[in-house]
Amino acid sequence: ELPDVEVVGEAGDGAAALDAAVKLEPDVVLLDVRMPGLDGIETARHLAKFDPTPAVVFATAYDRFAIQAFDHA
Repeated sequence: ELPDVEVVGEAGDGAAALDAAVKLEPDVVLLDVRMPGLDGIETARHLAKFDPTPAVVFATAYDRFAIQAFDHA
């Protein structure tokens, strides 16, 4: 059985994702590596400073970003 999952928000860019994360305190944040403005890697760097820190999952069609994403855990 899968645990209950609730989508608590959406954002169109990194800055909006950070604003939403401050307000909604999600357990997990799904990010695209390439987003308008603040990209997903930089957004994840900011999220890493949150307490508690949400888990970050990168979703991207660009395999060349995989190593960079892993570097940021």
